[in-house]
Amino acid sequence: MHLVNHISDSHKQRVAEISDAVAKLLPEKRALLLAEMYRLEYRLEEVRVYRDSIRQQNLEFSTNTLAELERSTQDKVLLLKKLIQQFEEELHRVNDVGHFF
Repeated sequence: MHLVNHISDSHKQRVAEISDAVAKLLPEKRALLLAEMYRLEYRLEEVRVYRDSIRQQNLEFSTNTLAELERSTQDKVLLLKKLIQQFEEELHRVNDVGHFF
């Protein structure tokens, strides 16, 4: 019986030692996990800000490019219409001369 009590006491002591060790490690481990979680959340926000910045830059670039394309197209269309008008006028003059003969 004395041996059983001794084993039981040893077991209780060992459980208490393990419990103490775990209790001491848990706050430290918790603090490390929280610090890592905050670091990752900060990094996530950096990535979002960077993404939004790139998106805005691309939107501005695309908008400017499309506006320039539109202006260039309008200029070329006006030039082509003017050339067509000049050719039509020349064609009318040629036709008018042709009617005299």
